[in-house]
Amino acid sequence: MATLLFSTALIILALTTILLLNRLLNNLALNHWHLTSQGSPYAFSNNKELAIVTGGSSGFGKLIALGLAPHAKVIVLDITDLPTELLSSPNISFRKCDLTSPQDVQDVAVAIKEAHGTPSILINNAGIATSHTILDTSDEWLEKIFRVNIMSHFALIREFLPGMLAMKKGHVVTVASMAAYASTANLVDYSTTKSAALALHNGLTQELRHRYQNGHCIRTSVFCPMWARTPLIKTWESSLNTHRAPVLEPSDVANAVVRQVLAAKSGTVYLPWHIASAAGMAAWPLWLQGFALDLQQQLTVKGTQPGM
Repeated sequence: MATLLFSTALIILALTTILLLNRLLNNLALNHWHLTSQGSPYAFSNNKELAIVTGGSSGFGKLIALGLAPHAKVIVLDITDLPTELLSSPNISFRKCDLTSPQDVQDVAVAIKEAHGTPSILINNAGIATSHTILDTSDEWLEKIFRVNIMSHFALIREFLPGMLAMKKGHVVTVASMAAYASTANLVDYSTTKSAALALHNGLTQELRHRYQNGHCIRTSVFCPMWARTPLIKTWESSLNTHRAPVLEPSDVANAVVRQVLAAKSGTVYLPWHIASAAGMAAWPLWLQGFALDLQQQLTVKGTQPGM
């Protein structure tokens, strides 16, 4: 009996050591292998930081703006005007921006830099989706979803990253999705854009580490949530409800983003946390991948579809 208890204790100690070592190595990798944070410190205590939140008039973005407002000045970029609950915050301002227009994005970015300086936080949150098959996808919609969900990320990074590098301070946050890892029927265009957003995050992290002076001072974070109850899932929400699929609340994602930004740390965040195992789906046996994906197909059947 004593031998069994001793062996069990050794196993628990070994597993604990491995988990702690893994956490330490992950933190070092995220900090570009520096033991201490690099670059200029953040000033969240006196609202001196400037954050840009795309798609901040609804869904995750609205709650992210509200969560950051007590700690930073927030500028929402959206095609839709601010809702009432954001208008009352003195630290939240608004710039109407059509993310499908490169010229509009550039003009708004220039105006922000002239009026407020370079933001230290860029949250690429805006996203659109509707449930439809590949054969039902119009060219107009395909261009629109790619411009909003991924091309705007490139445009805004190009506008604001040089200033962040000069300040030796910045955090680029990408709101991706678990759809980046598993493309499902009726959401192929959306999944493709989210895979691209994840690739952009990973590539930007590498370029900051190896290509840019002061790149090690810039944080990068990506968020990969499962379904969440926002306007984005409207066209297949009835299927999710019918099959009682677990659906996150917008606050689950927004609060995680705010915590990450205020911690000033890079990271890859899966929501809920236990879904992280699905990120390795590409390495699963093909039969298991197929089984897992087949289970998802019934959740994305189109309900009431808005005009495209």
